[in-house]
Amino acid sequence: MSNNKWGYNLYNSDNWQCEWFETKEEAIQAGRNEHEEYELDSETFQVGQLSKYVPPKIDLDTIIDDAVVQAYDDCGEVSESWLNIKYISKDVLHKFNEKLNHLFNEFLIEANEVPEFGRIINIETVGVDE
Repeated sequence: MSNNKWGYNLYNSDNWQCEWFETKEEAIQAGRNEHEEYELDSETFQVGQLSKYVPPKIDLDTIIDDAVVQAYDDCGEVSESWLNIKYISKDVLHKFNEKLNHLFNEFLIEANEVPEFGRIINIETVGVDE
């Protein structure tokens, strides 16, 4: 599902269970049709756009920090000079940070865990009979 498609919410719920449409007008018409089909009592419903959740970027610096702490916990002072980020080139860090994030996105795809959820933005109340 692409970002910023329009949907409708007939039941004033946090979980919008609907089809998603390219335009607000299509979502309004579909909402009105479903409202009529189920003979609901309400006089209004909501339309809004889906802003899909984007997974966070994986931060290589944090992973390195965790590895350094674990090495110190396991081996003590002898590990203190290992993996000092001050002495690693910014280009190398950037290159591997990009690779790490690419790998994480590939994992989400292969694991069939690409987020299909998000938050609803641009919410408007629409009259059933307008």
